[in-house]
Amino acid sequence: MKRIVVFLIALMLSFSIISASANSNINILYDCEKLDVQTEIVNYRTMVPFEDICSALGIKVVLDPQTFQITASKDDIELKMTLNNPQITINGVPGSFDSPPTAVNNKIYVPAVHLAQIFNFETVWDPETNTLQINNPLYPVSVNGKYGFINNKGEIVISPQYDDILMLQTQEGMVMGFYNGYAAVKVKGKWGFINHKNEFIAEPKYDEVDFFEDNRAAVYIFDDKANDYPGLKYRYTYIRPDGSEITDFIFNRNYGFNRMFSSGAAIVHYNGQDRLIDRNGNFLLGEDYTLHTICRGGMIGASWTENGKRVSGFASLDGKNKIRLNGASPFNGFMKDRALIQQTVYTDFGSKNKFGMIDRTGKVVVKPTWDYILYSDDFSDNYAAVEQSYQYGFIDLNGNTLIQPKYTAVKLFNEGLAAVSVDGKYGFINIKDEMVIKPVYDYADYFMEGYARVNIDTKSAYRNSPSQLGGKWGFIDKEGNLVIDTVYDYVDPFYKGIARVYVYQPGGGLGSAKIGYINKQGKVIWQPRR
Repeated sequence: MKRIVVFLIALMLSFSIISASANSNINILYDCEKLDVQTEIVNYRTMVPFEDICSALGIKVVLDPQTFQITASKDDIELKMTLNNPQITINGVPGSFDSPPTAVNNKIYVPAVHLAQIFNFETVWDPETNTLQINNPLYPVSVNGKYGFINNKGEIVISPQYDDILMLQTQEGMVMGFYNGYAAVKVKGKWGFINHKNEFIAEPKYDEVDFFEDNRAAVYIFDDKANDYPGLKYRYTYIRPDGSEITDFIFNRNYGFNRMFSSGAAIVHYNGQDRLIDRNGNFLLGEDYTLHTICRGGMIGASWTENGKRVSGFASLDGKNKIRLNGASPFNGFMKDRALIQQTVYTDFGSKNKFGMIDRTGKVVVKPTWDYILYSDDFSDNYAAVEQSYQYGFIDLNGNTLIQPKYTAVKLFNEGLAAVSVDGKYGFINIKDEMVIKPVYDYADYFMEGYARVNIDTKSAYRNSPSQLGGKWGFIDKEGNLVIDTVYDYVDPFYKGIARVYVYQPGGGLGSAKIGYINKQGKVIWQPRR
């Protein structure tokens, strides 16, 4: 392999002038073990030697000496790329690196995070320790009332030994135990956190916990005096990945905002008020600020006093940069450099909220004329779903209407397609509003990893909760082929090549279902069981 790489670079290096700087302060961990890999910063991206990282991750590499094309493969994933070209293919599907493969000091360097994610590894970046975690995905299982984890081959990696595991259901519908590098597990009534080596990074001593987000996790202790409401009798703080607590248990649990960290800040309830803190527990902004949204993209929706009047808008975490809204209020934080705003419109029949978007300069890029707007930072391509008079369509992030509202229900665009409802049946359209997959399903969801879950023989009209639909579930590909038969009582979307499937027991539902896992070939890697 090394001779191949050197040969390729020798032929092409003369055509490249690369600005690179070594950054030995970046640590790369693979399943909690440190890799001996020299990183480089190329065009402000963390890059790693292709040969070294592929060898460490078990990725096979082959060079075509005629085309100088490099092929990397692992399991059922094949990546093809060429030097200095960001364009790649993944299993024949065109894509691109966020930074092209680059020759530096007689080695090919590739973007570490992007390469790992292509091959279904999980990645977590810790800016405080300059550490990149690369982990094999693990999936929660239960055996005889105890919980553990398997890998993508169905092999037990962490033996079932815990009384419970905190499960997260993502916006896309996946149920996860490990999230952002750690899993919350319960032992003898108390919660702690483990890493991928099944080592406790926080001993089980907490009454409740939340997931790690932005390298912080909320941890709770019961306090009968904390609140008059039974469900709120907790005080909490946050822990770091090393298990240390950022403050004493000074915050009171309350209903309302998500308490997870985002963009280096979290909303906490302190002395009867929602306040903003940084990762070390220091208060941000002042008591004059009333918070309206969670922090996203380094700004938070809020209102504050200026010249004796309350002003509504968005503020940076230090309060130095502000976007003031005229006649509107913030509804959601910045995602994809856009933030949702809402404006109250008064008519002869009462009032109604209308929604629009602003950019980071405060410019209104989507006028607040829509009944609702939905989009996502994590997926949904670069389009937003819009609602008008209970009909749905799509716009781009500059406000251009791409598909007029005419569908009774839609899912967000992802991987180039969106599920839409026509006369009570779901099919899939592209952004040109062409029906690519005919509407023949009782329910359909987003495309994730090339597959979309679909439902037939729906028994319920309650379609906001797919797990309550009844009927049978399977998966289709982007050509509309049924690649996994509709034989399951419920399924989660695919995550890193594996999907969680449910088999209901007689008279039971999701809560008492047997749970198993399948791969993308439909092979059962973990037989459904309780």
